[in-house]
Amino acid sequence: MNLQQLKILVLIEEHKQVTAVANMLEIKQPTVTFHMKKLEESAGVPLFHQHHRKVFLTDAGRKLYDYAKRIVIWLEEAEGQMYEYREMNKGRVLIGASNTAATYFLMDGIGVLHKKFPNVHISLEVENTPLILKKLKNYALDFAIVAAHGISDPEYMAFPLMKDELGVVMNADHPLAELDELSVEMLQDQKWILREKDSSSRRMIDRWQSEMKVELDVKLELGSTEAIKKAIQSNLGLSILSKLSMLSEIKSNRLIYKEIGSPLLKRNIFLVHHRDAQKTPMVKQFVDYFRERGDGATV
Repeated sequence: MNLQQLKILVLIEEHKQVTAVANMLEIKQPTVTFHMKKLEESAGVPLFHQHHRKVFLTDAGRKLYDYAKRIVIWLEEAEGQMYEYREMNKGRVLIGASNTAATYFLMDGIGVLHKKFPNVHISLEVENTPLILKKLKNYALDFAIVAAHGISDPEYMAFPLMKDELGVVMNADHPLAELDELSVEMLQDQKWILREKDSSSRRMIDRWQSEMKVELDVKLELGSTEAIKKAIQSNLGLSILSKLSMLSEIKSNRLIYKEIGSPLLKRNIFLVHHRDAQKTPMVKQFVDYFRERGDGATV
């Protein structure tokens, strides 16, 4: 049995004429008759009988029709679903993002894409960069947008979208806020609020401390950049945060951002996908949109 034979059986039951079935399938009448005979040979029992130029199903044929009809319906539904995927009217896109990339770069773009493709289900997973890259390597995500100093793993294709760097953030009334430059000694004398140790920014800060032989007095660790900003506003200490995450506060002067100027604290926002992953047309559309949205600059 094959799908063409089952389609013919279904259409014979519904139209009773070989000519009508041939016209609907756009094939010749002898071809329809050939498939009917082959289906009977495969079933091992008579499936059709003719009466007054019409074709009817036997008892066995009607039993097979019940199954064939369901199979044909499922096939048509599957073909319809695949058409919608090809035409990018439907589907699911799994995106991973680091905290900074998700909050300060990604969301506006997702809003645009959601309006453009309202029937596409967008799933966004936000974790630290190392965890997101691990999930990407295991094919659990379609692509990721993360903040990182660099991505060298050959299993990834990484495209820089924009530059970012880490700098010192403080309350506007902090004694260091009026200074043009900050020395290492000044920084060591402060109380610090930093991200958790597994975050991309914390790894960069720890590396910078090691290279510069600086030891910051960390009083508080928080898993959210926004929570750290609130803590700074409450005069709980200083922090080292992404400049990208501070654009709104810099513009409004709610908090003070000062560059440190170390290459160790410069990084990029990358779009990353697995080198061997197969991308659907919809995923390609999303990837192309974010690549075009970035400026491609690197540090």
